[in-house]
Amino acid sequence: MQVVAVAALVGVPQASLAASEDSRLAALERFFHRQHLPLERSVAEHFVAVADRYDLDWRLLPSLALIETGGRTGKNRNIMGWQSGRARFQSVEAGIEFVGRQLSRMPIYAGKHPRAILMAYNPLHPAYPDRVLAMMASLSLHLETRKEPN
Repeated sequence: MQVVAVAALVGVPQASLAASEDSRLAALERFFHRQHLPLERSVAEHFVAVADRYDLDWRLLPSLALIETGGRTGKNRNIMGWQSGRARFQSVEAGIEFVGRQLSRMPIYAGKHPRAILMAYNPLHPAYPDRVLAMMASLSLHLETRKEPN
């Protein structure tokens, strides 16, 4: 399990972590539940779908949401803290979609390693990338499947 956490921090591509869509969704749901976060299953599903659609690490967007707003709906349904929280979205899902698209298409972010994306996302706080990467590693821990005792 430590290999996955270390891989997350050093930027091993998501595909090499061999997580299936089902295990990613289950990991997000488990994590949200254990942290007593108000995010619904549909939001967890949307995080995974947007990550797949825009070829992003599946842990990046939920980690941004957790660091930016603690996983709460946020002002103007801006769970991602986009534009320092000033952006307005019609729904939480619309905000997730918008930020995912921006991270995959805007030249400042596109095609970059998560650390570089995070440095550009919040350039005023040098510790920010490490905080988000640690959250991403924490999400990876929830991929682990535990066998029930007999």
